[in-house]
Parts: sequence; structure tokens; C-alpha cells
Amino acid sequence: MIADTPKGRGIQSIVIGGRLLDHLVLAARPMILRELAAGAGITPAQAHAYLLSLKRVGMIEQEFESGPYVLGPRALMLGLSRLGTFAIYRRTSRLLVELSSSLNVMAVFSVWGPKGPTAMQVVQARDKRSDLNIRMGTRFSVLNTAAGRVFGAFSTVPAVAERIEAESAGLGNSPFASDVASLAEYETLVSDVRKNGYSTIQSAGVPGIDAVSVPVFDEAGLFVGVLSCIGHSDIVDTHPDGSIIPVVCEKVRALRQPSAAAEEPCAPRAWHGRTGADAAAPVRAQNSEGRGVQSIEIGWKLLDALIERGEPSMLKDLAGDTGIAAAQAHPYLVSFRKLGLVEKGDSTGRYQIGPFALDLAITRTRTFDPMRRSAELVANLTRATGLTTLVSVWGAFGPTVVQVHEGVDQIHMNTKVGTVYSLTGTATGRVFAAYLSPDLIRPFLKATLPKTITERSVGVAQPLPDRDLATIREDGIASVERPPVPGINAIAAPVFDHLGQIFVVVTLVGDARVLSKASDTGFAQALRATTQTFSSELGYTPSGPLVTCQIANEFVMN
Repeated sequence: MIADTPKGRGIQSIVIGGRLLDHLVLAARPMILRELAAGAGITPAQAHAYLLSLKRVGMIEQEFESGPYVLGPRALMLGLSRLGTFAIYRRTSRLLVELSSSLNVMAVFSVWGPKGPTAMQVVQARDKRSDLNIRMGTRFSVLNTAAGRVFGAFSTVPAVAERIEAESAGLGNSPFASDVASLAEYETLVSDVRKNGYSTIQSAGVPGIDAVSVPVFDEAGLFVGVLSCIGHSDIVDTHPDGSIIPVVCEKVRALRQPSAAAEEPCAPRAWHGRTGADAAAPVRAQNSEGRGVQSIEIGWKLLDALIERGEPSMLKDLAGDTGIAAAQAHPYLVSFRKLGLVEKGDSTGRYQIGPFALDLAITRTRTFDPMRRSAELVANLTRATGLTTLVSVWGAFGPTVVQVHEGVDQIHMNTKVGTVYSLTGTATGRVFAAYLSPDLIRPFLKATLPKTITERSVGVAQPLPDRDLATIREDGIASVERPPVPGINAIAAPVFDHLGQIFVVVTLVGDARVLSKASDTGFAQALRATTQTFSSELGYTPSGPLVTCQIANEFVMN
């Protein structure tokens, strides 16, 4: 935990609650009540009351009532808000999208987390994707990755040296391939990184996949993280005279001297199919019966106000937003500063989300299993509607089913895990078509796919003009005129991650006499509520400071 040194009397309950959060960060795993109590120096009965309130504000959650505790979705929101407060991070977010699209690579921004270099933002390649399983929360080796070596070269955080020592002790016994035989050899590599201003590595975990990593500095010249471009060797040419290295280095250096356009914030976006006051991002609520700690629940209103504002704010403004008197709010902010959850951002006395929030967010990503949560949410949707629900990802052959939850009515369709859906002939496929890049989906049109793939996909190819794609984006719901199985309808909706990238598609399937294809029915509303809840837990907010300014591509299929 990184703490500020504020003057003034704080709120002891906030400090104790912070100890519980800090212990979860240090452990980086689910923890039971007595472990957390011991770590915070309080009794289990006392800890239970604090955890009840931390659950109510979304900072803590449990998989089931008596299960172990993990950090909740609010922890991720705090960390993303911390990043969004600083212009250098907002500009880096935009550059990731630009490099990924223009160079056709995976673009990753990494920061130093509690356990080492950690991916905080990941943008997938436009169409030529690698087989690397890198996502938000992925931790990198300091010795054996391009990103890790940049941290070794430029970071002044004491924990970097400790991490280098810990990894070097395992040289020769590493579970992954290492091209570093000794610490002396590593120091030579790091020296070259400082001299060249970048690091490269070949076969980055997968043969034929290379990486180039470049340090990111803020306007004051302080090292803040690493930007990496990862992709196939024919694209990511790691030779010093290759084309990609000077391009990436030049664009990263330009982040320190942004243009006016680069400073413009993303335009706020409403949730798909919802506008106005109802468009606020949903937060996962847990049943937390019992008496909690009122100070926790009052204090977190101030943090929520800082998240909502997305910029350094004066005490009087936070007090006005929350309805808490300024004199009452000040002690809470004193305690949050001691925890590192809040800091004073400039000489004018404005408050902003502090550095500990980033540790919380990183730990959340490492202890949160999105596919397990997907199964839980979709199972609840099945119980609520009585319909069959499916979860699909973009796979090697296009839209691919990864979860099936059967409804009370056993409809006659041959859908199972691994089923591949037509891009244009299914509701699921049409959602992917509406939100993925044209370069990625064009090869998956029926007309261009090999016969072996078309034979295994479900659905008959149908016209999908740009007006239909625009309607899908506007409503947040897709259907298909001629469903694969006569008499069986389907509606599908997207789930987005913190950068606005499509993560999965959730589909409701049922008898046409029960399930309408209209986007304004109760079933459609239930589907939207599920996908919006899941999206918010992945860090997506319609007007969040780090959400990609995603302009949906027009893709006309005749």
C-alpha cells in the first residue's frame, strides 16, 4: 500500500477497512474470514462487519455466502479511474488502439503491479491474431519478456530489484524457456535497452510470435509503464533496421508532447438501448444481510464521486455531489490519503484517486475469472426467463459457442459447446459483425470460407447491409430474419471489456411463440441487463476515461 502523509484526524474505520483490502492485495488470492481478520489485526466478528459493508459498496465479493472473499468490481473501477485521471494514460490508451489497428498487432500497456509487470490494457490485432493468452491482469517475467526488461532498465521502484533477484534465483529451473543464462547476462541486456530505448524478444512464448517494448514517460520525464507490440514475426520485425521499431518508438516519444486532438476526451456513450439517467453502469450488488460499518458506506460515496467526475476535484465539489458536509467529508479523505486510495493531485488542493487503487484493480483482474462469472450470470438469466442461453466467443472459425445453459423447454436444436455459428445467418454472428473490424470478419463470410468450415457452421448466409448493423449498435440487440431452425428464435447482445472491445456475446434462444425478435420486450430487457452487468464488471463504462472511442465500421455484405 502506498500512503500519503496528510495532516488531520481521520476515520479509524476507514483505515481498518483499508487493511482488509491491503491484505487481499498482498495475498493475491481468495481468503477466508479468519485469514483476513488476522491480517488486519482484528477479531473475525469485527472483520465480518467490515466485510459486509465492503460487499455493499462493491469492493469485496464472495462466490457464495460462506465462501472466500475476493476483491469486487468496484476495485477495478477505482484503478481504471486512477489511470483516467492522468493525460499520459489517456493518450497511451488511444495509441494502443492506433498501433493495433495500423500495424495489425496486439498492443499492450503494462504497469508495475504488486507482483511485477502486469498488463493493464490489451488491444487485439485487427485480424492476424496470435495464440498468446494475454489479457488484463497477465503478469510478465522481468527476465524473460521484452516488457519486463524495460521495467528492469527504467523503473526506479525498489520492488523491481527484488523481483529480478527472485527470478534470477530460479534460472535453469524456469517452467518457461529462458534466453538469459545468468544475472550478468541480464544486466548486459538491460544496458542495451537503456541505450537503444526499446527491448525486443523473439518467439514470445509461442514460436513465430515476436515482441517489441518501449518505455512510456510522462510530461515530467517520469517512467510510468511499458507499451508493447506483439505479433507474428513477419509483422513484428525485431531487427533494428526493421520498419516497426522506429514507428513505435517515435509514436511513444510523441506521447510526452501531445497534440490538442490527443487531449480531447472520448464522447460519452449511452448503454446500448438505454439513454439518460437509466444509462448508468450497473454495479454488482450482493445480498449482505446484517449490520455493517456505516463509516465504510458513507466514505465510499466520496470515492464514487471521484470516479464519476474523472478529474481532480475540490473538497466542496465532492461534498456537494455526495450530500456530505465538507467538514464531515474531510476526515474521510484524510484516511483515504493514508491508505493511498486518494491523493492531492496539485497545489490547488484538488483530490484524485490514489496509487493504491491501481494495485486493487490489478489484484481484482488476477483473482476474477470472467468465464466463471459469465456462467453464473447466464445461468441466472436462464432461470429468470426459462429460455436457453448461450455464450459465444470469437474463435478460429468465427462465432463459437463456449457455454450452453438449457431452459425449461427442451427446444430441438443441435447446439453444444464448440458449435460454430454463421456470421450473417445467426443473431450471435450478427453481433460480432456489428462490433468487430471488417478486416477480421471478412474472411469468415460464407462465400470465402473453405467447405470444411461452412459445413460445420450453423445458419444460412443472409444479406447484412450497413443499416442492419447500425440498428444492432443502436438497440444493443441482434436477431435474424431466417433463423437456422424454423420456429426457433434467438436474440443476442454483446459484452464489452474496459476498452470497449467485444468480449463475448450472450444469446437467448426459444420457441418463436414465446420469444419475439423485437428489441423492446421483457426478454430483451433481461438480456441487456445481464450483458450490461457483466460489461461493468469487466470495467466497461459508457463514458469512462479509458473507453476506446470506438467508431463502428460500416461493413456492407451484398
